[in-house]
Amino acid sequence: MDPLIAFYRHQAPDHRGRWLQQIWQASPGWLEQTHDYIQWLFPLPEPSRINPLAPVLTTEQRLLFARDPGLQQGVRRSLQLMLTQLGLVTGSEEWILQPGLSAERLSWLTTSNHNQLRISRMIRSLVACGLLHEGLQLQQQVLLLGQYRVNPVTLEYWRHAHEQLPPLPASEPTSPTVTSPFPRRHL
Repeated sequence: MDPLIAFYRHQAPDHRGRWLQQIWQASPGWLEQTHDYIQWLFPLPEPSRINPLAPVLTTEQRLLFARDPGLQQGVRRSLQLMLTQLGLVTGSEEWILQPGLSAERLSWLTTSNHNQLRISRMIRSLVACGLLHEGLQLQQQVLLLGQYRVNPVTLEYWRHAHEQLPPLPASEPTSPTVTSPFPRRHL
C-alpha cells in the first residue's frame, strides 16, 4: 500500500516509525520543536526541501483524499491539532483565538517564525486534498490575524499558497483552480 495512504489509514508509520495517532497525541512542546512530521500531516505535490523522506502527494492520492470521507476526517483531525497549536479554536463560523489568548502572545504572529511556513503548507495541502472550505477558511483567518504583525512577503505566500496546483483529471467534480477571496493588495 502507498505509504501516505497507509499512514492516514493507521496501517503504517511515517519515516521515523511514528504512527498518526501518536502525533495527534503529542505534546505542544514536541509539536513546536519537531519539524519533520508536518509534511506527513499535510502533504504537497512537491518534494519537501526540509524533509526529503516525506511523501510527495500524487494525483492518485489527491483523488483518494478528495473522495474518501475517512481520509478527509483524518486530515481534519490533523488540522484541528495544528489549529490548537496555533492558538485557534472553532467559533460559530470561523476559527478564533483561544479564550484568554491575545494575538500578542502567539509566536507565529511575528515578523518571522517557522510556523508561518507550516501555515503555508497547511493551506496548500488542504486545498490539494479536496478540503477547499477548510483551506480557504484557514487562509482567511491567518491573513486577518496577521495583517499588522506578519511580514508582507509571508502574507503574500499565504494569499497564494493554494494556487498553481497540478490539475486533477477532468472527471473530478472539484476544481483545483481556486481563487482566493482576498485580492492581491487586500492587506
